[in-house]
Order: sequence, then C-alpha cells, then structure tokens
Amino acid sequence: DSQGNSNGALDVNEKAAITFTLSNQGKGAAYNMIIELKDQNAVGGIEYETIQTIAHLADGKQTTVTFPISGTADLATGETNFRVKITEGNGSDSDPIYVNFKTQGKALFSGNAKP
Repeated sequence: DSQGNSNGALDVNEKAAITFTLSNQGKGAAYNMIIELKDQNAVGGIEYETIQTIAHLADGKQTTVTFPISGTADLATGETNFRVKITEGNGSDSDPIYVNFKTQGKALFSGNAKP
C-alpha cells in the first residue's frame, strides 16, 4: 500500500489500486474488451469499480489498467481474493488472474479496559 502507511494491508479510510499492464499478444486487434473485478472472498468495507472497458487495442500494443480501491469505515479484517476477468468482443478471452492482499479493519475491544 504505497499510497497509505506501508504496512502491506488495506486499512480503514486508505486508498490503493490494482494496476496491471494489458498487452495484446495476438495477431489481430482486440475489440470491446470488458475487464471485470470481483473479490471472491467478499471482504466487507471495500469500495472499488467492478467493470472497465477498452474499445480497441491493436496487436502488439499494451495499455495500463488501474482499478482504484478504498477501505471504508466498515472495513473488515481479512484477506481479499480479487479475480480479474477479461473478455474480448471476438471471443479471444484471457484466463482470469487473481490478486490477493490483506485488509485491516478497526480494532474492536470488549470487556473492561483499565487505564
């Protein structure tokens, strides 16, 4: 989490991003790509875009894709398992990739606290 406190986890009210390079290694242009992002573990308290589209990517070219992510006040402590699925208009879909990271919600205390 280079945009946050560098503890290696997404924290409450912290902003981060999943960023990757998408390259067209095929022999023709790619059209109407839909990039879907979903946390398979459904960790609570994470806000993120779920879909981005790319209209055209010429063969041999690449582009950077960034999905902003933020932890809300209700962020749960856990570990994400984001699946990135890319479909292409001509059916040249890619295999999904997975991105995992820890989340750190607010510490909750119960019982009697002593000063």
